[in-house]
Amino acid sequence: RIDARDLSSKEILKKKGLHPTAACSLDPRAGNLRDLAVAHRMRVYFGNKEAEAVAKRMEAPFMILGWGPGDEFGHVAPASRQGGFETVSNWARNLSFLSVGSRDYQPKKIKALDPATIDWEDRRRTVSFMLSDGDNTGWILNDFWDAPFFGAKKTGTFPMGFSAALAQMAQMAPVVVDQLAETQSDHVSLIEFSGGYFYPDLFAEERNNQKKILRTYAQQLNTQMKKTGARLLCFIVHDSASREAKTAYRIFAEELETLEGMLVMDYAPYNKGMGKIYWAERPDGIEIPAVTANFCMWENMRRPNAGGPERIAKFIQSDATRHSWTAVNAWSNFSGKKGVGAAAACIDQLESDVRVVTPEEMIWRIRMAHNREQTKSFIQRSSK
Repeated sequence: RIDARDLSSKEILKKKGLHPTAACSLDPRAGNLRDLAVAHRMRVYFGNKEAEAVAKRMEAPFMILGWGPGDEFGHVAPASRQGGFETVSNWARNLSFLSVGSRDYQPKKIKALDPATIDWEDRRRTVSFMLSDGDNTGWILNDFWDAPFFGAKKTGTFPMGFSAALAQMAQMAPVVVDQLAETQSDHVSLIEFSGGYFYPDLFAEERNNQKKILRTYAQQLNTQMKKTGARLLCFIVHDSASREAKTAYRIFAEELETLEGMLVMDYAPYNKGMGKIYWAERPDGIEIPAVTANFCMWENMRRPNAGGPERIAKFIQSDATRHSWTAVNAWSNFSGKKGVGAAAACIDQLESDVRVVTPEEMIWRIRMAHNREQTKSFIQRSSK
């Protein structure tokens, strides 16, 4: 403990005892994390200039609790460049209580698709849908469970993926992982949202040991993914085609032992990569795909392969890609249809020559098309 009553901010920062790898961006209007910040001796700040200054003082990789003001790139990018990630947790409550004992608690594991059960004789084109913004831990702890999201009546009636803060929940509130596992239907894929919000291609670029920091972070994420049972990883990159992004794909493939595939979104628009697939090799020679979004369902967006349910359906029908996927923006409203309802409205307009599958099945079909013998051998070994 430090008696800081007579100390300036600069003097406090010089004192020992502040958490080296966790800080709190505390919105004065939403003080839900004050108790957690005090309990863990975090630096507390608010504002994008302050975010950059704090990030430079942290030991990487590090975590930012809370959320910043204004344009999200303005505070996520500075943290990313210094080797930090955000938890989007300004509306997360009672974490001091919910996180107690999480280090030693084994939550129930989410269900994963057994690729041996896929009907490989069905050779129709496939498309998948994934709901965005699962990195938002405040949302996962609150409205995510209501309609029109995970709690929608149509959830589970057709194949769909939900990005989710699984690794963070395993530490913040592991009972939430239990609840997800207990309520997950066979038509639902739960996809790890990168263990936090950051841009892997910018991660620690302003530190001398950038690749080592990203690898350390991936190793930490590996521990949590094995704990939750997550097999797919999604994330947002600044530029999915960049050399730095390709390096990140490779590091994730090398370090995440349970990883079967990656779903990649660009910062803006989500589908900037237009379905491009990048392959990263694991140490055992197995190739893991990083698949960029083909389509982006986003309110009032008039870009190629982007827009509302009707536009997306037309784009999907006219697209020749064998296996594609659509990023569904969680906050967009299409004449009263949001989230699961928006995806359902798009699916209702597809012809029978296009089959809707979970993101997990999409990944396995892409792997089978890319390297049939390797994929068949892997499935046979895994099913024994």
